[in-house]
Amino acid sequence: MKKITELEKGYYGIFGGQYVTRDIAKALKQVEKTYLKFKDDEKFRDELAYYLKDYSGRETPLYFAESLTEKLGGS
Repeated sequence: MKKITELEKGYYGIFGGQYVTRDIAKALKQVEKTYLKFKDDEKFRDELAYYLKDYSGRETPLYFAESLTEKLGGS
């Protein structure tokens, strides 16, 4: 399977796109413009990675459930 990483005008390869109202499209355009301005900034990327991991639930960190592990006889 080919991994598609390039995004061009809302499309991933031959797939994708978006259907949104004009008001939402304006807001998304502003988000895109701002992201493109800061995407190569190391401080921004570090902060984004932090929020994706610890706030939004992406890359969910595993929780060691010590009491449950003990109750079930170890891991």
